[in-house]
Amino acid sequence: MFAGSGALGIEAVSRGAASSMLVEQDRKTADTLREILKILGTDEVVVHETDALQWIKGAEQPFDIIFLDPPFGNNLIEKSLLLLVESACVTEQTLIYVESDSALQTVINVEVIKQAKAGQVNYTLLKTVAD
Repeated sequence: MFAGSGALGIEAVSRGAASSMLVEQDRKTADTLREILKILGTDEVVVHETDALQWIKGAEQPFDIIFLDPPFGNNLIEKSLLLLVESACVTEQTLIYVESDSALQTVINVEVIKQAKAGQVNYTLLKTVAD
C-alpha cells in the first residue's frame, strides 16, 4: 500500500514470497515501478495504479502480510488500518507492517506484535484481533 519505490514488495518476493501487489496512486511512480519490474523480469510483482483507500474498499482477496507505508503526516495510517481490519484483505493470520514518522497510536481491533525505531522511521508489526 502506498508503494512508492516498491522496495518492500519487491524485497518480499526476492526473499521467497510467491507474489506481491503494489498499490500506488501516482501515475509517474506506477509507470516507473512497471519499468523496473520489466527490467527485473519478474511476473510475481503486480502494480495497481489507484488510490490505496479506495483499493482497500474494493479488495476481495486476503493477504498474508500487508506493508503500509503512506506519506508521513497525512493521517493515512489510521484511515488505512480502520479500512483494512474491516476488509476482505485481512484474516486472523494476516500481519500488517507499518512504517511511520512517529510511534503508532492504538487502533481498534489490532494488536502490536513488535514496535521499534530505526533512524527517523518507526516501524510496527500488527495483527488483527477479534472484536
